[in-house]
Amino acid sequence: MVHFRIDPMRELEDISRRMKRFIEELPEAVSIDIGKGFCPRVDVWEDRTKVFIDVEIPGIPRENMKLVLKDDVLIISGVKPPHRESAGMEPVKTECMDGPFERRIPLPCEVERENISASLSEGVLRITLEKSPRSSSTEVQIRIQ
Repeated sequence: MVHFRIDPMRELEDISRRMKRFIEELPEAVSIDIGKGFCPRVDVWEDRTKVFIDVEIPGIPRENMKLVLKDDVLIISGVKPPHRESAGMEPVKTECMDGPFERRIPLPCEVERENISASLSEGVLRITLEKSPRSSSTEVQIRIQ
């Protein structure tokens, strides 16, 4: 039987060097982005009585978005329209993503479903949800049988 001695760290360093060389050799006009397209960034904040969700959605009109609260998950979906191209113009570099998107944000607590507001200002969608008084953040001991 043949045995090989492998040093995993050396192998990882070799892969890292090869990837770096590959990326350096690409023309500057080529941009690599691994993903499905446009995906808005989300911040979730909370205080004692409310949950705040900020979603970065520049260039998306409110009529292209849909907000749904299903169980304890806020679903934000929509379509980011493509940039307008003028006749005779060729793209030199394109990094801006467009197309359909969907984000599912699990909420940190139970909320009042009748008390939800959303506003759009300067490319940021702010969603405010009132915490339910029924929700509790107390610790509960669970007996194991």
